[in-house]
Amino acid sequence: MKNIFLLTRLAHLLGSALMALGPGSATAQTLTDGAAVKRDFHVAKYENTRGRAYCEIFLVRNPTNPAEIDADVYNSTPFNDCPKDKVAALDLDAIKNESGAAKVIFNPRRMWMADSYTFFQAAEKKSFGGIDMEWLAVLRVPPQLSSGARTTPYQPATIARDSEKRYLKGKPVLELISPDGVNWIMQSTLDRALPLATFADLTDQLNLAQGWSFRIRTLQRDLVMRSKGLADIVQDPMLNVYEACTRDVCREE
Repeated sequence: MKNIFLLTRLAHLLGSALMALGPGSATAQTLTDGAAVKRDFHVAKYENTRGRAYCEIFLVRNPTNPAEIDADVYNSTPFNDCPKDKVAALDLDAIKNESGAAKVIFNPRRMWMADSYTFFQAAEKKSFGGIDMEWLAVLRVPPQLSSGARTTPYQPATIARDSEKRYLKGKPVLELISPDGVNWIMQSTLDRALPLATFADLTDQLNLAQGWSFRIRTLQRDLVMRSKGLADIVQDPMLNVYEACTRDVCREE
């Protein structure tokens, strides 16, 4: 499993197929247009995802501009839960040589926290070390991750994706509340097999930034989060990933 632990550090922020964007960054459309192959897109809908494990492979493209490093993102959700024995046997150098990628990044097993996800642009299936995955997005690899640095907890970032997730009535959601009153809904967590009761005691472990709070609440109606191209996310020190539940993103049904 050569280089897997080093490259895993680079992927921790990227809880699902995301493209981190900064000021002046390219749009999702221009990044997709820059792909070396023409893709036939389809809608991918994943049901019964709460607690389901998945992992991802990022095939980093050979950059024409070193300041803009992009990667094609493949996700295991529709096919398997990323079996640990196959993960242990992954050879990232072999994947790099076979794919022609400039670099291969492994995003380790995580667990979805919503009950269903829909990605409105999905494409071809590939197998990496016997782990079947589906293309879901193009990722702009953040510079700090390329250098091996860790990201700063509670520092929001903007991402580009076209997706929808649903949290069902009667189910719990885990939330951060930022100083400006925005609710941030947990979308994924590292695969720690923690029971929900454990999350209830997270406040002391999260080392909350000033003005931030954490809570668990039970939904009275379905909560739907629709990201039409852009979304805001944030990460806590335990590497859980949350999305901002703003008025243009969230609705109850």
